Amino acid sequence: MKITQLQVGWVAAIMILTASGQDKAAKSPREGMQTLASALTGTWSISVKDEPTARTRHGESYQGSEIWSQPGGGALMEQYQGMAVSGAQEESGLIWWDPKAGNYRGLWCATTSDEGCNAFDAKWDGSQLILSGEWAEHGKRS
Repeated sequence: MKITQLQVGWVAAIMILTASGQDKAAKSPREGMQTLASALTGTWSISVKDEPTARTRHGESYQGSEIWSQPGGGALMEQYQGMAVSGAQEESGLIWWDPKAGNYRGLWCATTSDEGCNAFDAKWDGSQLILSGEWAEHGKRS
């Protein structure tokens, strides 16, 4: 089982996944997705640490799990479940290689997002995959 940590910040959500020996610059959608699939496909145990909010004045930490798969060999699909003090956390997402942009693009959908689904970008920084994006939760942009 792979382990990572997700930390949610005030301005932008950034998730850092470490994968050894990953190519930083894929040349084609196929190469980009092969690199990403080899790093993420499988079941992950997740430790979440949320920053303080009006509902959780001291923040909160909890565990979850996610499954990354590549049905049909195209975009990667994420399915996440966790149980926070504030309630069940359920998320799903898609991520794909955008050859024109030279990085990954994605769509993240969560029960905690006021908008339902939000776009994000991702890129390799050495052996770390950095995912970044913004969303609204309880009327505030994160």
